[in-house]
Amino acid sequence: MRALAILLACAGTAAADVTVEELAARPAIATTVRAKPTELAAAMQTAMLSLIAAAQQHDLQIVAPPLARYLSRGDTFVVEAALPVRKSPAKLGKQLRAISLPAGPAAVVVVRGPHTRLASGHAELDRWLAANKRATAGARWEVYVTNPITTLDPDAQVTRIYAPLAK
Repeated sequence: MRALAILLACAGTAAADVTVEELAARPAIATTVRAKPTELAAAMQTAMLSLIAAAQQHDLQIVAPPLARYLSRGDTFVVEAALPVRKSPAKLGKQLRAISLPAGPAAVVVVRGPHTRLASGHAELDRWLAANKRATAGARWEVYVTNPITTLDPDAQVTRIYAPLAK
């Protein structure tokens, strides 16, 4: 009975299978966010709003959902909040910069449900990398397929987690 309870409790947290996708390089505009884990969601929301305003100000066409690339984790997270754009801008403001998401193979897992499930998606990627003896080629990023501001139902959230792979 206890095993069944554990299975049922974990059923909603499992991530989908990991797939490998070949990615093309993608230009984006970004800003760096430094925040404690409990403050990260609010800091990311502020960063995304400033990126949207910058894209409008510089006539940049946003071509994909927003993303967060995790540069370091710990007591304070360092995260690159970014918006993919059609072409890389020549100049941006002080806090913003042009970046490029790398081309090449990436392990990808789709997490459906509240952002509290993202840790299970990262753990699934860790297990897959170890089982397949693959190394990463840089920082992971999360693509927020659904907008948590406009999609208020946490169970309706969809996030794709990418781990670029060493060749």
